[in-house]
Amino acid sequence: MEFLILRWAHLVFGSFWAGTGIAMGWFVIPALQGAGPAAGAVMQGLVARRFPQIMMVSGLITVLAGARMYMLVYSPAWIATTPGILITCGAVTGIAVMVVGTALQGRNSAAMGKLAAAIAAVGGPPTAEQQAAMGTIQARMRSTASGMAWLFAITFALMAGARVFA
Repeated sequence: MEFLILRWAHLVFGSFWAGTGIAMGWFVIPALQGAGPAAGAVMQGLVARRFPQIMMVSGLITVLAGARMYMLVYSPAWIATTPGILITCGAVTGIAVMVVGTALQGRNSAAMGKLAAAIAAVGGPPTAEQQAAMGTIQARMRSTASGMAWLFAITFALMAGARVFA
């Protein structure tokens, strides 16, 4: 029963986490970068709706459930099988996404939200300095989000591949 609950949590939260991460990295963040100053308001709205925290909690549940499932099935014989190798590689890339998301994208998102709030507080258009700062943050967000999306896709392919060879 424990494994069934863990698998359910891993699949549900992992699907949300990875699907949202891929959509953000390949579609939403690039679209926002093209939106100019309006992107700041959108990012502020995402932060206000606790999007970064929801992504972090979804990732944490996914990683913890996956780690516990790994502990339940791990053996030297299993790790040498094709599913064992694929699951292990998928776990490594999944943990890498969690680290990158927490360390880099969380900081980028907070910086964008703070900048958008500063611009909104003044009530006028952003200054040239604020526009330059926004461009820098957006570029960092886009490259980080794109890298994370690729890691999510690789993780998903490895995990799904393990089911094919099981």
